[in-house]
Amino acid sequence: MQRNARAVVLAALISASCHPVIETPENHIVHKGETAMVVQAGRSTAVVAISKNAAHQLSPALNVKDQIAVDRLISEGKAFELANRTIVKVERESFNEREVRVLDGPFKGRTGWVPFESLKPYVEKR
Repeated sequence: MQRNARAVVLAALISASCHPVIETPENHIVHKGETAMVVQAGRSTAVVAISKNAAHQLSPALNVKDQIAVDRLISEGKAFELANRTIVKVERESFNEREVRVLDGPFKGRTGWVPFESLKPYVEKR
């Protein structure tokens, strides 16, 4: 009986992992060369780290909503704020972060690093 219970649990786990999220042009992980919007949920602005090292400090602060740590990075010049939905181009990528170049707004041309989850594909409306 115990063997059958294990088989049922194993089958359920395998079945659950066989339904991957279907990626579309409007909903996928953004990679190098793509145009995207920086969107950080629950914030009126999006914070961009100026270096990969600063991004490693920024990501945990954003994840736990530690505004004091975010403000410290900005005041120390290790990060800057963009309006949410600012258009960027992904220049480089690492496992958890993407280096982006700002394509519009007052920071146009500036580069920085954001968590990959902060990027949403930019699809021009026709």
